[in-house]
Amino acid sequence: MKATLLPPSGVSSTQLGAWIIWNIWISRNQKIFQTRTFSPQETTLKALINAKEWQDAQISEVISKKHYPPPQIVAPIDAIICRSDAACRTGTPIAGVAWSFYHANGEIITSHSKSISFVISSFVAEGLALREAMEHAWSLGLTNMIFESDSKQLVSAVEGESNFSDLHGIVSDIISLANSFDSVSFKFRNCSNFALEDSLAKQVLGLVVPTTFN
Repeated sequence: MKATLLPPSGVSSTQLGAWIIWNIWISRNQKIFQTRTFSPQETTLKALINAKEWQDAQISEVISKKHYPPPQIVAPIDAIICRSDAACRTGTPIAGVAWSFYHANGEIITSHSKSISFVISSFVAEGLALREAMEHAWSLGLTNMIFESDSKQLVSAVEGESNFSDLHGIVSDIISLANSFDSVSFKFRNCSNFALEDSLAKQVLGLVVPTTFN
């Protein structure tokens, strides 16, 4: 019997083999239950198509994960300003996060802080601080917000200008939360503007007993 060569597909033999087995099973069921018969060539072609479609779908998914859609709405001048910051302790997977709400004229409204466990880096801690601040703002019914951070990388990631694997899930949460507000924007500011939040984050971090996480 003469062998028929398959055209180049870009699909690995392992993947193609799995799809061929799957399509043989489908062809068997269709022959038994629907009295439909498919030739070996038809079954193999269907397997090849399935394998290529599956591979293309994986590539598309990876590309989509690397590009976060930035929020398209911009906060008005009279929006509430929220500044968030984080503090970490070297050698321990914990962080202190803090955030404050301000009127547009700079008058403080309220401040909050908490400790968070299982934090892998100070960069991630900054992302968690921003997420906590956004969740709190939403729970308070605040609809027009400007969120400020002293992490330029975090703001860049949220706006879709860069991608950091450590922040993938956190940035996805932030963007999802952003869509819950009537208007929102994210801004980078120098760390000198976060003296209160930095102090609160370090204070709550100092209250955590290190031996708890040994």
